[in-house]
Amino acid sequence: MHIDRYFLCIVMILFLLMPTMLAPPVQAASISPAVLTQIPVPLHPWLDWVLRSVPEELRCPVYFNDIKRHRCVWLTGLELRLNARGGEFSQRAHQDAEDWLTLPGDRRYWPQAVRLNDVLVPVMERNGRPAIKATAGNHLVTGQFFWSVLPESIHVPPDNALLDLWLDGQPTPVFRLEDDGVLWLRQRPAEPAQQDALELQAFRLLSDGIPFTVDTYLELRVSGQVREELLGPVLLPDFLPLALSSPLPARLEADGRLRVQLRPGAWSIHLKARHRGPLDALTLPAAKPPWPVQEIWSFQAQNALRVVAVEGAPALDPTQTNLPEEWRSWPAYLLQPGETLRLAVRTRGIAEPTLERLALSRTLWLDFAGGGYTVQDRLSGTLETTRLNAAPILQLGRVAIGDEDQFITQMPGSEGAGVEVRQLNNLELTA
Repeated sequence: MHIDRYFLCIVMILFLLMPTMLAPPVQAASISPAVLTQIPVPLHPWLDWVLRSVPEELRCPVYFNDIKRHRCVWLTGLELRLNARGGEFSQRAHQDAEDWLTLPGDRRYWPQAVRLNDVLVPVMERNGRPAIKATAGNHLVTGQFFWSVLPESIHVPPDNALLDLWLDGQPTPVFRLEDDGVLWLRQRPAEPAQQDALELQAFRLLSDGIPFTVDTYLELRVSGQVREELLGPVLLPDFLPLALSSPLPARLEADGRLRVQLRPGAWSIHLKARHRGPLDALTLPAAKPPWPVQEIWSFQAQNALRVVAVEGAPALDPTQTNLPEEWRSWPAYLLQPGETLRLAVRTRGIAEPTLERLALSRTLWLDFAGGGYTVQDRLSGTLETTRLNAAPILQLGRVAIGDEDQFITQMPGSEGAGVEVRQLNNLELTA
């Protein structure tokens, strides 16, 4: 009797679930195509079911320095065409979830006839700014402004990527945009124009991990007018961008070049990227001015994964370059366009623990006054680190590796001077 009751309950449950089991697969419309390509196709019908209890905003990318903050709206470009009677705007945006999209304008100059993907939509006020509600996807927002005289300024979204301004039918590449999004439309009398100039240095840190990553660090010194430049290629071939950090409005193009809106000053831009697979060689592609004619690459080995010998480019002393301070502990190499840095694999994994084996022969001469010594050290053997520092009590006078004298340098934060070592095996050093 009890078995019959249990059987009846099971049949009723299956009957209730039958419409769900026979329903067509749910389309994961809220998942971006880039994410879908990383998920096996048989699992696609289950995506919405898995994410049904996850709020949409939690599916958006997180900030690199705060994983609790999510960013769902990306304003990729804004075009403003204004004159003395009004004007129109065109705003492109990408959204990873349903969210509010801030528009140009403010309470004084409210956008009219706003269309989202060519459909009229109502404009609401959020935090004193006009905004519309938009779903996930790529959007084109258009609208109009009306006034009797061109205003001195107008508010634009401060997190907009690129801005294209036209006044009275003419392109206006030089404009003043405050950090809070205030765009000045009436310029002060022009001062004598400086000549446009750009001094650019490019440094890259190659990290031999899994995956193989490259950090590209650009130093820019800009003078002249506000303008737009296309730099690069910044992204090396077969690499995927991971993070872009720039104080200037910038966008990474599909061909690997970086589109930047320059303004006078000194700026630093950082791009982190990873390789698509295993890597044994890396070639510096040719680039047009203002890209520098040579680059400095640093190499961060990961001997726990594999031991490689770096070949194909001359080595530099990192302390004698403008490399970022935290990169100067790694070997550095100078590359010209078309040159290839080859990574010759010696071993994979830790086959045998490699220990430093150094032999020291020391000769001491007592000073005539008896207050100190003159010391000559001879070091020979195998070294793992690329730098040797003397104890703070010693004052280095001369260091030679083989028959070549070496530059004596002192790293920031270190009390003792030392030298960079490139010949790690069969070392013969005299100090």
